[in-house]
Amino acid sequence: MDTILSGGRDMTLGRELAAWRARLDWTQERAGAAAGVSRATIAAWEAGSNDPGAGRLAKLLAAYGVPQEQWGAFLELAGEEE
Repeated sequence: MDTILSGGRDMTLGRELAAWRARLDWTQERAGAAAGVSRATIAAWEAGSNDPGAGRLAKLLAAYGVPQEQWGAFLELAGEEE
C-alpha cells in the first residue's frame, strides 16, 4: 500500500501524522490544541504507543488540512474501517 507522504511501504500512522505536522511546522502542543487533546496524546499517537480512533483522527486530519479523499489511507493505517 502506498502511503500519503512517503510513497513507501514502511510508514506507520504515527510517522505519517508526524510528517504532516512537521510539514505545517506545528508543535505537538499546537496539534493537540487543534485536535482537542494534550501534547502528550499527540506524542503517543506519533510514537505508535496509542491510536487516536477514527473520530479523533478525523479531527486531526481536518486540522492538518489533509484532503478528505486521503483520509481512507490514514484509517487503513490505523486499522479502522472507512
